[in-house]
Amino acid sequence: MQLPIEQIGEEGLDLVLEPDAREFPVLEDIRKEGGAVFESPIRFTVRAFRAESFIEISGAFFGRVRLTCSRCLAGFSVDLQDVFSLTYLPRPQMPEQQRPGEEAELLPDEIGLIPFDGDRIDLREGLQEQLVMALPVKALCRPDCRGICPRCGADLNRNACKCTESPVDPRLAVLKKLKLE
Repeated sequence: MQLPIEQIGEEGLDLVLEPDAREFPVLEDIRKEGGAVFESPIRFTVRAFRAESFIEISGAFFGRVRLTCSRCLAGFSVDLQDVFSLTYLPRPQMPEQQRPGEEAELLPDEIGLIPFDGDRIDLREGLQEQLVMALPVKALCRPDCRGICPRCGADLNRNACKCTESPVDPRLAVLKKLKLE
């Protein structure tokens, strides 16, 4: 996923990339942990253009991902899609780090600049970051998922729980023994 700078003309450059999710190290770690499995290659449509020394990358991605519901533990698939914009700047032109006693300035990562070296930009890290940010923090198979019973493990989306006694918060269980006169 190397982008040669010299290929970006005055009118810009349009690219379509379809990498396998296994090409992204962080996504591979997430897959190994059982967090998310991409069921198809991820399709990126990318537009690159120059603005002085800056290289602006904007685009969108689409992919189908299999997740595990955080409430009921059922597997489900969802389309993952989003738009993004990245700004690259040659490393020698990056603003310097702030020195003690100087007026505070924004650091490159605080303003969203991504440094690159040489005559190519490796898009892998920036695209991977966009994919990870698009993954849901709390995956739900549906918004009204009822989860599983904490006592018997029944899937409350399919059946009513057969537990007869409502669960007592263990922190309050000692109050059950309290007798008032």
